[in-house]
Amino acid sequence: MNPYIFCVVPGISPLLDFLKELDGWLRPVELLVALAVVYILGVGPWAAAREPALRERGTFSPEVQRRVRRAATGFFLLSGFTRVFLLAQGFNAGRWFGVEFWLNVHAVLFATPIGFAAWFRPLLLWGMGQLEQFSLAPRLRQQILAGLLVALLLTFPITAHALDGPGSPLNGWMAKLVRTLHLFAWAAWIGGLAVLAVSAAKVRASGGTVSRLVPALRRFFTVTLPVLVVGWGTGLLLAWMRLTAWRDLWTTREGLLLTGKLALATLALLLAAGIRFRVLPHVDAKSEVPGEGAGFLLVWALRLELGVALILMILGGVLASISLPS
Repeated sequence: MNPYIFCVVPGISPLLDFLKELDGWLRPVELLVALAVVYILGVGPWAAAREPALRERGTFSPEVQRRVRRAATGFFLLSGFTRVFLLAQGFNAGRWFGVEFWLNVHAVLFATPIGFAAWFRPLLLWGMGQLEQFSLAPRLRQQILAGLLVALLLTFPITAHALDGPGSPLNGWMAKLVRTLHLFAWAAWIGGLAVLAVSAAKVRASGGTVSRLVPALRRFFTVTLPVLVVGWGTGLLLAWMRLTAWRDLWTTREGLLLTGKLALATLALLLAAGIRFRVLPHVDAKSEVPGEGAGFLLVWALRLELGVALILMILGGVLASISLPS
């Protein structure tokens, strides 16, 4: 069965119109939940093993990880199967939970990107939990967990614009590849940034100096700058693929959202460059008094950068759920 048989055409069914509207709210939340899972289960523990300030917080304890994993599993089950049931009923001429409805559910689950994500995301989280039941070498456990977390993130570029028809300019495999690079560039940036922002804030709150974080911050922002360039470039390419003309950037709703996202991405790139080349060289342990010095500026610059990152992720989720012209 062709997965694009199930495409949402506005006005065909009130349920399908509602599903499209719901998707615009669900997708940004799903993306933030997935990033929280990657942060709490993957990036955070890896950084905590190398930074005492993070270990002392207890944010990444096994109990916290279990709670986050269970909450995320429940959320993805609810959001995924809500989409599946609404889409199945939208093409159902009979009553709810009738034979035709369940045939449609089966088709949606196994022949559409939406159905694939509905059962695959909870399955990945279940697999992460099962790692605790086996005696594995720490390195092997980390490698398997990293693979599962990457697979979780990959479900987002695969299912982006899954409710559009086959004529959508962003349904091709090349577009999916560009979206994957785009998502992973931003995910790598926001994951590392969150860990470092929390570390810097914790060190400063405990009366320490952030100067000892400067080597890690310097390495991170040295790598981050080209990563942000990749994210910005792929975003510009996706905007070009998405719009029929550049004037759409300021004359359509989708274009205005894209313009806002490109502007925020530019701001993020400038902030990263400013932190790397202006703030970090001036962080001096001698100036570390409360509310003063380059260390104080560094903490707030990291918070601002993290805020920009979260807004970018939310805008990306909204844009991925907006219908495109055929």
